[in-house]
Amino acid sequence: MNGRFALLLHTHPREHYDLVMDQPESDELATWRISNEITPNFTSLHARKIFDHRRAYLTYEGEVSNNRGRVKRIDEGTIVTHRWTPDSIDITMSGSLISGRFKLSLIAHDNWRIARLDVPHATD
Repeated sequence: MNGRFALLLHTHPREHYDLVMDQPESDELATWRISNEITPNFTSLHARKIFDHRRAYLTYEGEVSNNRGRVKRIDEGTIVTHRWTPDSIDITMSGSLISGRFKLSLIAHDNWRIARLDVPHATD
């Protein structure tokens, strides 16, 4: 499956990132909340799976309804899904900040680990 993703900076309740992405056989976006700062060469992050979001969040920036802060799009791009099961997702993401092959793994309950499968090469 090919699809899209966006990385949003969300200011409520504390500043964090929301990773939203197309998921198989759904009109909604799978969504994870990430508290750590995200850098282009991250190797592993903790994420919490939250409720699915509307597709509008792929392009939306601004106020979130019901006084739930603001979102700003930090990155966007495409995904290629290699494998998607309820507890393991293998994807390739191509964006301006996040690019590479990643595995999202369920640790326990709604806690997930996002691990880079391809290690970026250092540039001189």
